[in-house]
Amino acid sequence: MNRLSKKRKHQSWLRLCVALSYVSHFHVLHWRLLRGHQHLSSYSHSIINPYYYCAFGRAVMISKESWDVTEEKLAIQTEDKPQASNGKKSVAELQKHTRIIEYRDTRMKEIRFYRANEKPYGAFSNLYRREIEFEGVLYPTTEHAYQAGKARKDSVRDWLMSAPSPALLAMAAHGLYSWDIQSNWSKIKYERMKQVLRAKFTQHEDLRELLLSTGEARLVEAATVDNLVNRTWGEVNGKGKNMLGVLLMEVRSEIREALIAKGGKKATTRRRAVGSKTRGTEAIGAVR
Repeated sequence: MNRLSKKRKHQSWLRLCVALSYVSHFHVLHWRLLRGHQHLSSYSHSIINPYYYCAFGRAVMISKESWDVTEEKLAIQTEDKPQASNGKKSVAELQKHTRIIEYRDTRMKEIRFYRANEKPYGAFSNLYRREIEFEGVLYPTTEHAYQAGKARKDSVRDWLMSAPSPALLAMAAHGLYSWDIQSNWSKIKYERMKQVLRAKFTQHEDLRELLLSTGEARLVEAATVDNLVNRTWGEVNGKGKNMLGVLLMEVRSEIREALIAKGGKKATTRRRAVGSKTRGTEAIGAVR
């Protein structure tokens, strides 16, 4: 693909993002009006809030991200095919082949996820629909459980929880005004997210097994839209804090250690039971 066609494709994606973002704004505002939240009428001005553009653009650009990854894999496969030569490879060809091997080794040690409908690792997304119980309340997703702690007022929290989808919930939560957010939210949000993730992967055995199956691989929430939210919770072009991935790996280690400790305790209990049975048999033999 030449440079001109790539540029045109990129421009078409940007136009699509902007158009769908406007549609999303009107949908959210219409939803608010239908819900009749007059006490939240100040949020009608949030159409100028850039967080909505970032959040919706993040969802729209997913398909472009998967296209880029597919194209990258195809390029590697093409480079790997044997080519006719005189039996000698230049230094440049050897370096190129080495870079491909290093790239593959790196990708094997990393597991990237983003969309909730990706299989199998889409389950790591907070938008993945799986009910969890947290603080005595049932939530349809981990995103709901996490964002429920962000609002300062019960009315704002109820409004967030009534969002039609997890994606719209995230968009609305990112657009909250500062006076509607818990004053210490920046200090407690990571710990709350970790607690929510712990509940998710301990309450569902299949999700726990999926998380443990990743071994020691680095988990990365990979995004393509460059904004503060994506660079905080994930990575964009390899740059970002990747806090969601970090917390997932911490929860994975905790679950693994707990299972090991539980297995060791069971083994000790079995040994004690066998020892007691043996001593009882010896005592009976002595009496006889």
